[in-house]
Amino acid sequence: MLKERAKGYLAENDTAQCSEKSFQATKLALINYVKRLEKTSNIEIVPKHLENPWSYKIFNKLCRLIVKKSDRNQSKDIVAGWEAAYKFHVKGWTQNDLSVEDVRFLLPFVFRFIDIVDEELNLNNEMATYVRDNLFTINIDEIAAEIYEESNRGPPSTTIKARHDDGRTRPGTGNGPADHHPTPPSLFI
Repeated sequence: MLKERAKGYLAENDTAQCSEKSFQATKLALINYVKRLEKTSNIEIVPKHLENPWSYKIFNKLCRLIVKKSDRNQSKDIVAGWEAAYKFHVKGWTQNDLSVEDVRFLLPFVFRFIDIVDEELNLNNEMATYVRDNLFTINIDEIAAEIYEESNRGPPSTTIKARHDDGRTRPGTGNGPADHHPTPPSLFI
């Protein structure tokens, strides 16, 4: 449905709405994939105590996990599609800085991403266990690297002091990852 709405907005040359509907469709595809994994494997992936677990960091991490378990061709399409979708969100929606030609060029990558996630990804117990064991875990090395980088820039900010388990800053603590659009990290870190 969101794909069709995005196409309609593009037909009207509304690149901002087309971009955002496309980005929302990628997020929805990822959420539904996790739900299908949970259902087919009977494994809880999203902890029940998390009220709203879906942040950019979690979506990005899920994409990295999927890429690690996908074949080479799917991996390339997933990376290209997720990067295009994120560009739609930031440059197309937030900054409204994409031309109709830009959106027409990138849209097939986003739609291919959605098709892969909706129809082609593995739904077995091994994948469900892998995603469960890695998606909502705390990566101490990643946190240590952030602290080290920040220490080289000056005193620690509230970003480091008030961190949720999933990497988001708590509301009202300043300009942490939840308060702005970071440059997307590479999926191959």
